[in-house]
Amino acid sequence: NVKQYMIPMKNKNVHNAAALVIDNDTHEVIAYIGSDDFNDLNFNGQVDGVQAIRSPGSTLKPFLYGLAMDKGLITPKTILADVPILITGYQPSNYDDKFHGLITAEYALANSLNIPAVKLLKDIGINEFIGKLDSAGFKSIVRQKKKLGLSLILGGCGATLEQLTSLFSIFPNYGQYTAIKFNEPIDLINQATSKPEWNLLPYLNDAAVPKEKPVSLISDPAAFMVTQILTTLTRPDLPNNFESSTNLVKIAWKTGTSYGRKDAWSIGYNKKYTIGVWVGNFNGMGVPDLNGADFATPLLFQLFNSLASNSSNEWFQTPSTLQLRSICSESGNIPNTFCTNIISDNYIPQTSSNELCSHLKPIYSNRKASLSYCTSCMPDTGAVQNYYPNYAASVIAYFESIKLNFKKIPNHNTACERIFTENDPVIISLNEGIIYYLDATESQQLKLLCQAANDVKTVFWFANGIFIKSSLVKNPVFITPNEGLLKITCVDDRGRKVNCEIEVKKMREEN
Repeated sequence: NVKQYMIPMKNKNVHNAAALVIDNDTHEVIAYIGSDDFNDLNFNGQVDGVQAIRSPGSTLKPFLYGLAMDKGLITPKTILADVPILITGYQPSNYDDKFHGLITAEYALANSLNIPAVKLLKDIGINEFIGKLDSAGFKSIVRQKKKLGLSLILGGCGATLEQLTSLFSIFPNYGQYTAIKFNEPIDLINQATSKPEWNLLPYLNDAAVPKEKPVSLISDPAAFMVTQILTTLTRPDLPNNFESSTNLVKIAWKTGTSYGRKDAWSIGYNKKYTIGVWVGNFNGMGVPDLNGADFATPLLFQLFNSLASNSSNEWFQTPSTLQLRSICSESGNIPNTFCTNIISDNYIPQTSSNELCSHLKPIYSNRKASLSYCTSCMPDTGAVQNYYPNYAASVIAYFESIKLNFKKIPNHNTACERIFTENDPVIISLNEGIIYYLDATESQQLKLLCQAANDVKTVFWFANGIFIKSSLVKNPVFITPNEGLLKITCVDDRGRKVNCEIEVKKMREEN
């Protein structure tokens, strides 16, 4: 009973809840609770929490991962990097303000890591992602389309409980979306409001008009792989009192917590039902302890348990179009000759990437491994080949920051005259095309910092073509710029370079 569940929540300054239950077979809404107490005038009890537009937190991530699987970008054991990144001026962070290094895609989703999700959204494309949500009835997000960026996957958008619950119902329906149907509610979980007729309000919602045919949003194999990930119990979004739910029927679920801790979400499903729960305050007041795991998920579990007699223990069968293959655990890609740790992973034939593992790269060096060579400067004798980790510049920068010891490629032969074009450095401190406003009365500085490849030790900085200074890769350089356009160039010790153009304006007080 939603109303009873919320009684102790009110002592924690959390006063409102909403829930929606969908029958996966018929797509009918069998329970619609817009508010735990319709008559609560002190805390806006007459607001319809199922239709209210709020930040969805991390609840859109499972759908994103399903799309990424269908794009061939990932399989469950694909290795992703959870390290500091800067994408066109946007620097996402994780919920716990920590980084986890190299992790699998299934770990990233089960632990709801933000940085891998942001990078996947960038790879898929914001417009394509919003287009898919449009097909699932997310009219509120479509209306915000021009204002949305990569943060939308972390809750930087608006959605309703109806939209999110309906979207999750695609997973038990083989990736097919069918608009939910609003009929006379069948109360299987105890009506929480004294106004039963209020449950008929969705008839007025334009998003509730059934579509003629189901829309395929993701493939059946992708839906199954996401379900397997969302079913695991080794994850941080289990409620603190999970031991009290040991009799819980098997479900897959995902939580979400909005910025400012204003919204707690938990949406789950099994073969028979999809249930969405929102807990928070209709007046938008945030609560420091509010989160999806401890405030919304226990209610979700209770609702599933109350429906257990109407559900079977039947679970989802592995689709015939999903197969197993051997992959290298270091990358999640097809094993190469140097791969030693081979494991199994699901994949979608003709869709999943067949890229060969390249977590190591062969490097020629002198016998002391103090100097590396390329084909242009390879000596006739004395060169030996060894394999070195083939990390991206952002991963190297993270490993350096935590002082992780790893095998580094020796500095390249200084006598080599070849100019390399691969693995250019990346300027991470200044943002391309940004106007920097500095106080004209103070000698304010700009920080220059870059990320570079594993074999780079020193970088050289230039401003409008004039040399500033050299520095170690991990050391920042500070400059005091003049007003106007400024072109910053970073050149690494192998001749590779990158440019960043900005504008500097000096702010002066008016008399």
